[in-house]
Amino acid sequence: MKIVDKKLIILLVVILLSISTVLIGYDLDLKNQLKIYNMNKIVGVKSNKLVYNIDSINLDEASKTCTIEGWAILKGTNCYNIIPTVILKGKNGDMYKLNTRIVTRSDITKFYNGSLADTNTHLTCETIGNAGVTKYKNVYDNSGLIAKFNFEELKKNESYDIGIQLDDNSVVYFGWTKSKVQI
Repeated sequence: MKIVDKKLIILLVVILLSISTVLIGYDLDLKNQLKIYNMNKIVGVKSNKLVYNIDSINLDEASKTCTIEGWAILKGTNCYNIIPTVILKGKNGDMYKLNTRIVTRSDITKFYNGSLADTNTHLTCETIGNAGVTKYKNVYDNSGLIAKFNFEELKKNESYDIGIQLDDNSVVYFGWTKSKVQI
């Protein structure tokens, strides 16, 4: 009986240590996601190809976090490998880069493709020899974005302009939205 008890205790300790390690790692990862990075200048070209919208801005006083949700596309370019970034700019010119998560927005694909939209978005993937590509149709499903950050590092009672930056691995595009976040 004592051998079983020792094995059970060792097993429980290992499980508890494993769970603790996972939770600590998750907490550290969440803190990294909420970080704000100072910027000296904006990198990116302005273009009519860049189309975007900020859908919502939510401040949570209890957790001291702000969540910005929206979408951004490069017209005529599939969104599969495009990296979005949200930029904040204060009144004094200080700029901050926010981490973003990509969110599926098939409604954007449907809106921009109109009658050409269908559920077979995989048919527009670029392949060798363009096999399977549907002409005049682009997939914008990965155009949604969420930026969640800890606003304690920003100046209180200040308004920040919101910018969108998209990197398609060859050109970086940038534009200021009409939206602002009030901290």
